[in-house]
Amino acid sequence: MKIRAKTTFVGTFNMKKDEIKECDDRRVVNDLKKLGLVEDVPEEKESVSDSDTMEQKNDVR
Repeated sequence: MKIRAKTTFVGTFNMKKDEIKECDDRRVVNDLKKLGLVEDVPEEKESVSDSDTMEQKNDVR
């Protein structure tokens, strides 16, 4: 899960303000959230680029 630091903090897990990191340890993430140090980063959905869409439209057989 990706998280964003709301502030800089140092410990067993270190982050700078606004840094985004991957952390798969739910216990660490939950502790950091309870302390108000991090927030979840919404996962981006894969999107088809405009160029891919145009190639598909032009690929008429």
